[in-house]
Amino acid sequence: MESISEISTHYSSLFRVTTDGVGQPPKKKLKEAHDPSNQELDLSFLEAISSKCTLAFKSPASLERFAAKAVSALPQPDSGEAMRGLLIELDVFREDAFPKASELEEWKRLQCPHGFPQGAREHFEVWMDAVQKVLELGFTLHVSIRFRKPFRDYLSFRQVSSVLRDPKVTVEIDLDRAAWGQVPQRYRPLLMAMVEFSITGVQLDKELEDQRVGLTNDEEMYLNYHGCFTVRSLRVIHYRQTGNTPQQ
Repeated sequence: MESISEISTHYSSLFRVTTDGVGQPPKKKLKEAHDPSNQELDLSFLEAISSKCTLAFKSPASLERFAAKAVSALPQPDSGEAMRGLLIELDVFREDAFPKASELEEWKRLQCPHGFPQGAREHFEVWMDAVQKVLELGFTLHVSIRFRKPFRDYLSFRQVSSVLRDPKVTVEIDLDRAAWGQVPQRYRPLLMAMVEFSITGVQLDKELEDQRVGLTNDEEMYLNYHGCFTVRSLRVIHYRQTGNTPQQ
């Protein structure tokens, strides 16, 4: 079990810090302060994020506030200096940060992509904008994304997640299996695997890839009618890239 440390009351509303299970929590908690320019606070802040820990964020706004704080707290790397590494965890589609999150679990006929009425694409896009701001600070990032609810508009996933395919970013994806319970069992493993496939381009297991490309026209239409855009016809390039949309 990972240990968890709230690193200060000043930052606790933004994120929590977890170790990797091998390292220890930061030896010092950040000193409570209200002046963001306080030098002692900044040094403690640097000490905390440079240790082997994961910063876990509950909302896009918390990640944006972290990026804004880090601008003043972090010195600019010198030319030729190795890039700093940072591990962050995004808790996506939480009901306290995305009020209509529970509706994403429903399996029903739609006249639009899944998540469109709830604004799921826009919510995820705000997360990605915040990740971009952190990346621009000069970090290499390992981004762990915990999806609390399904989002089955795979074309949108691909289009808005280009920052996760930056060469300086690695990605780990964790899905809440219970939240996918309404999806028919025949398609559930495929549709869950399509999340990572659409974001990273990492190839599906052979069995799932055979199922994907072997979908009949009726099956493809059935999935489309339930908001799953696009499954059989989605083509992605299996390497990291930025700024490109899927090739159809």
